[in-house]
Amino acid sequence: MKLMVNPTITDFQQDVNGDIKMLKLGVDQEDAYANIIGQAEGADLDNNKTATINVSTYTEPVEITPTSGKDGMKKATITLSNIPSGSGALYAWKKSSGGVDYFIYTVTTTPTTTSSYLIGDRGSDDGSIIWGTTPIAEVGENTVTIGEDVYTRDTDDDITLQD
Repeated sequence: MKLMVNPTITDFQQDVNGDIKMLKLGVDQEDAYANIIGQAEGADLDNNKTATINVSTYTEPVEITPTSGKDGMKKATITLSNIPSGSGALYAWKKSSGGVDYFIYTVTTTPTTTSSYLIGDRGSDDGSIIWGTTPIAEVGENTVTIGEDVYTRDTDDDITLQD
């Protein structure tokens, strides 16, 4: 098949499943379908490549590659394991200032300076909760410091999560 720049489709057929059965290109109506199928006939493919991803250790994109000696995959079946149930608790930490209570929430009662936290805006109309972006600077006994703000552990405002 000769190289074409911006080829024009001159004939095309597709079955009821959407599979292409004929594709002709250019004024010479070159058979692109036969050319493509001919290139794939020698491929050695996995019929169904299986893989398991442990969600609890998932930190980066996962690449699924064909089995050694295979050219590709017809299908890939991915199983996810150790999926968190969604139940548990968010632990409240409170700072009061000018008669207003401010809250952050952690997923543990013993956070560290590398822990993530949620900022709870309990005074807003929508009750929004957002991820905190400023690192926890210091952890004391029943306190966490973010920036210059010290939050104290507040068990009365813990949140129980359910499925």
